[in-house]
Amino acid sequence: MTTGSKPERVARILVERHFSVAKNLVKYNAFMPALWNGVWSTSVFDADGLLDGELWVLGAIHVAAERGKPVYGHADVSTEVVERTGLLVERTESPPRHCNIVAWPAAKEDRISVAHDIAAESILKLKPE
Repeated sequence: MTTGSKPERVARILVERHFSVAKNLVKYNAFMPALWNGVWSTSVFDADGLLDGELWVLGAIHVAAERGKPVYGHADVSTEVVERTGLLVERTESPPRHCNIVAWPAAKEDRISVAHDIAAESILKLKPE
């Protein structure tokens, strides 16, 4: 991983049950953005070169601990899929390997549609219990 370079794959850490075990899929809610400093963004991590367990450790430290929630796993998706929807992946590096998915549309129904598109092409990776 090179600081500043765009990752090929990103992982959305799942601390909510925004997935279906029975259907082996990620629900669109997992990718819905939050409004931070006037910008809609979805927090993800650069998954390039990391094992699933390493991602879950990052998620436990930098996502779950802050919320007092467990890490259920992550949704793995290629940056190409994200960018095909018109969004961008921007590296923030705080915390390490952190990125944001940005450039979300203003209208809620459009954000939902884009989140559906990303979730449909993501891969559910659940943490063993």
